[in-house]
Amino acid sequence: MAKGDFTHDACDAAKYERFPMFKNENSEIVMINWPAGVKSLPHDHGDSRGVVTVLCGEVFQEVFSRDTKKFIKRTTHKAGEILIEGKDEIHIMGNASLSKKAQTLHIYS
Repeated sequence: MAKGDFTHDACDAAKYERFPMFKNENSEIVMINWPAGVKSLPHDHGDSRGVVTVLCGEVFQEVFSRDTKKFIKRTTHKAGEILIEGKDEIHIMGNASLSKKAQTLHIYS
């Protein structure tokens, strides 16, 4: 997919890919393709807060507790659903399916 070309089938991703759509000093918009079974490493977004819309497929999020040093919450989200990423939240995101692809749209500010 060429930069700025978002007219493809939303779940045609063969590999993990990030497509930056917009970025300035205050915010960022990124579309991410998640092949079956793929997940991120644990990470946070610093002082940013985020909103993620699931465009297709199903994704999961696991939230880590700094106090207990363990993952304390796992949620799954289907196409059309929205999840919120809190400030300084450490989490993992990934494709909840081992056989289908997923795609998400992330807005950070």
